[in-house]
Amino acid sequence: MTAATFRGRLLPATLSLLALLPVGMLFDRLYRSIDSDLLVAHRERTGVEYLLALGPVTIALNDMQAAAIAGAAVPRQQLTTALDAAGAVDERVGGELRTTERWTSLRGTIDKLPGSRSAADRYLAFSEASDLLLALYGVVRANSGLVRDPETDLYYLEDAAAEELPEAVVMAGRLTDLSLLASSRPASEQASAIGELATARDQLATPVGDLAVDLQRAVDTTTSTGLGDVLLSRLDRFRRAVDAIGPATAIIDPRLLTVDATRANAARADVEAAALDLYTTLLREMDAQIADRLDGLSGRRWQAIGIVTVAVALAVAPFVLAVLGRRRRIGDVRGTAAGVGPTRYGEPIQRGESMHGVGAGRLAKAAAGWQEHPGAR
Repeated sequence: MTAATFRGRLLPATLSLLALLPVGMLFDRLYRSIDSDLLVAHRERTGVEYLLALGPVTIALNDMQAAAIAGAAVPRQQLTTALDAAGAVDERVGGELRTTERWTSLRGTIDKLPGSRSAADRYLAFSEASDLLLALYGVVRANSGLVRDPETDLYYLEDAAAEELPEAVVMAGRLTDLSLLASSRPASEQASAIGELATARDQLATPVGDLAVDLQRAVDTTTSTGLGDVLLSRLDRFRRAVDAIGPATAIIDPRLLTVDATRANAARADVEAAALDLYTTLLREMDAQIADRLDGLSGRRWQAIGIVTVAVALAVAPFVLAVLGRRRRIGDVRGTAAGVGPTRYGEPIQRGESMHGVGAGRLAKAAAGWQEHPGAR
């Protein structure tokens, strides 16, 4: 191979290598995009984990509030266990979700409960704590990216789980406690007590209605065939429990503004149980969908790596072959100059020999030096 021939073969190989530049740029852009989507999905799963820990805190805080308003012994063990579990999650991921400051404030407020001996003051103290808890829900869904999820069904699921459902549970607790507090209000406040109860019913109805809309839209837009069966039956149970809390908290004696406390507390407990079941189901469904997305993104990343690897190999192959061919030719030339030259059947071909036959000089040498092997006779 002459230098000119080598350069002629090297030019296309070099051009194929240069063609890798736009391929590399496209791969870099695609890889970064996939990597960014992976980070988003991982953060969303972290948010789901945090939300799962907040559910039991909400239920336990409601139960503690009910006991405090009723003047009964306040059960702290359930709430303490729930707070410790949520605190462990915040310690692990609070920095990523930027929730630690709010969690610390919430924990400090709850630790001071029930505080005042006045039932009305206790109600206000618990309301402040539950407001802080609902605000924490909002921070988690915002900083985890769940509120910006591009999948329509997942967006509606997270809106139902992280906003409407916790708010409904809190408002159900407040409605129950306000109905129980009404009879202890002085005569001058009885009119306002009735108005507050009406407002509390509206405040419960609003998130419950929005929750139903969210779940129906999630079912209508999802590609999952079993989502409706999983969610709608639990939604029906929750709505039946909410429908029952209205009559259970109704005033049975207009003169004294009394309610059936046993029935009201039982209705509140039914709402909480149905809500926690629905809440856990929603979050697990969300987690499963995000996990599937992570698997798909990981597969796309490996597919991109495989494609670019094949492209590099195809582009480099002509260049490598040209260089190896050049080196082999140079080696043959150097061997000939040293007296070795090309070979035939593994033996050097001497001067005067032909690649297609044995030269005359070698035949003469063979005739003169040949002796019959002693063992041949």
